Amino acid sequence: MAERKISGAFRPNRPHEVPLQEDITSEASNNLLQLFLSQVDRTPAAVAMIDTASLKSTSFQQLHKSALKLSSRIAIASMSNPSYEKNEFVAILLPASVQLVKATLAIWLVGKIPVPLNIDYPVAQLKYILEDQLKNPLIVTRMGTVEMRSEEHTSELQ
Repeated sequence: MAERKISGAFRPNRPHEVPLQEDITSEASNNLLQLFLSQVDRTPAAVAMIDTASLKSTSFQQLHKSALKLSSRIAIASMSNPSYEKNEFVAILLPASVQLVKATLAIWLVGKIPVPLNIDYPVAQLKYILEDQLKNPLIVTRMGTVEMRSEEHTSELQ
């Protein structure tokens, strides 16, 4: 199988090409992302997911398109502050849903590591994880935004 380059995600120096990370920590993410992209190529119209609440189906092509759109916004938000650009983690504060999968794919597309957080955790525990453990990462929230913890900046996603 030929190696496919991830295209469509926004990068200032390569607007149409985002190479996969080569480090060992991202190897599993890259393998899953490559499998997903291969499936998009093979069967774009096939059902990738069904939202159990609404029973609405999402095709591989729709999921990919949504993830690319979100990855562009994550990349822009990340580049707006040097501390975010260096931070390899992006927190996800979403319920288990199609949106969580889209956010995970989008984060992989920009070469960062998704950190899904349980929305039912106590606020103090979430604050500890975000500030002390992840050093104030970008956050994809349930309101559909990418938030920056150290600034008042919020980039709308959908």
